[in-house]
Amino acid sequence: MPTLSSMMNIPSLSEPPVRASGVVILRPGCPTEVLLMEHHNRLDFPKGHLEKGETILEGALRELEEETGINPTSIRLIEGFRHVLRYTVADRKNPSQLSAKEVYYFAAWLDHDQPIISTEHAGHRWVPFQPPFTIQKMTIDEVLTKLAAWIKENKHN
Repeated sequence: MPTLSSMMNIPSLSEPPVRASGVVILRPGCPTEVLLMEHHNRLDFPKGHLEKGETILEGALRELEEETGINPTSIRLIEGFRHVLRYTVADRKNPSQLSAKEVYYFAAWLDHDQPIISTEHAGHRWVPFQPPFTIQKMTIDEVLTKLAAWIKENKHN
């Protein structure tokens, strides 16, 4: 017998979530800036789905290089910062099918300015890293607010 959840296409808690990870890149300066990738209808951090056997950090660093051209040796990870967003998404091929998603974010300082080479996006933007954030309430603003608080609390630079 079908359950109410299955009839409404609500993902079951027993289904594993789709997992992704990314890196929030900060560029030192006055002001400090954060890198956002331009999609056709939104902004986002460099991130993507994990490949089989990949750790969340390995996936985040791979996606960073694939989406921006930034080599992981050009950044300094902000030790101790990690933020997870959990939400429900519609399947791209079947929008009535919903899935749970977990996105793990790390943060890093860009060691030296370099060109951003984006082959997967319409472009990129460097925006001021200055709270309060009003870029995208449900995702970007939450991650940046948590990062700003973490940096202030830990006096990390």
